[in-house]
Amino acid sequence: MSSLPSLGLDHLVVLVDNLDSAAATYEAFGFTVAPEMRHPFGTANRLVTLDGNFIELVGVVDPDHLTGPGPLIADRLATAGSGPFGVAIISNDAATDHELLQDRGLNPGAIGDGKREVPHPNGTTIEARFSTILLPNPPGVPFIWFLAQQHVPEAVWISEWQSHRNGAAVMTAIQVYAEDPNSLLSFLTRLYGAKAAQESPGSATVTTPRGRIEVLSKQAVRDRFGDMVAPLTEQTQVVGATIATSSLSIVGALPHAQKETGRVIIPAQFAYGLALEFIVD
Repeated sequence: MSSLPSLGLDHLVVLVDNLDSAAATYEAFGFTVAPEMRHPFGTANRLVTLDGNFIELVGVVDPDHLTGPGPLIADRLATAGSGPFGVAIISNDAATDHELLQDRGLNPGAIGDGKREVPHPNGTTIEARFSTILLPNPPGVPFIWFLAQQHVPEAVWISEWQSHRNGAAVMTAIQVYAEDPNSLLSFLTRLYGAKAAQESPGSATVTTPRGRIEVLSKQAVRDRFGDMVAPLTEQTQVVGATIATSSLSIVGALPHAQKETGRVIIPAQFAYGLALEFIVD
């Protein structure tokens, strides 16, 4: 895969209390879910890989040997349960992007490096290597924002994992509830520039180089999703993701699917805290 546009949407991290059960649930929704891949800090993931971005299901698999971000993940699961926990932004050059973030006054954390073994469908094992840069959270934000550089793209974008029975192609947007939308918007415009944001009453859309971040007030969340999101218990939380599909009729036949004009939604209560909105785009 050629380089993806820097600072676009890379992936969502969704914490789950049981990795195999979560994978089975997403498979029932018509996704192909990659096999388990273990991190070196006591957690593992299973990926829903789309065209250039993905949903990362993450769970604790070795609670006696938690290191690095492992304790943070375990604590979040223990206190808040399953649900979205991270928004990853594309980086093509972590060192250059670290300087960019500093220039924009975002005070990024140090560059961290990680790796995991990937069981390729062809029977071989390859090593995924990645670098991450943590962005300091705005006040009241309990999840993490970070940049992620995938050094071995072929260890992530595996064609067999990108073909989905529900026709899913790409994640085009995420929806973030904010008790104070202006505070979150201030953070995002420092990252993307004021021209990237379009505001309307109760909401704002920030257009990244690949995908949108939609900031919604409580009323805007209700207008958009009704009661199909997780309870709004935090000052700010990721509530949904928009996924382009080739067929709403296929998605509409999936378990728990709620069909509406021009879209189908799988409520958050059935998808580990993330409302899945399918559209044809």
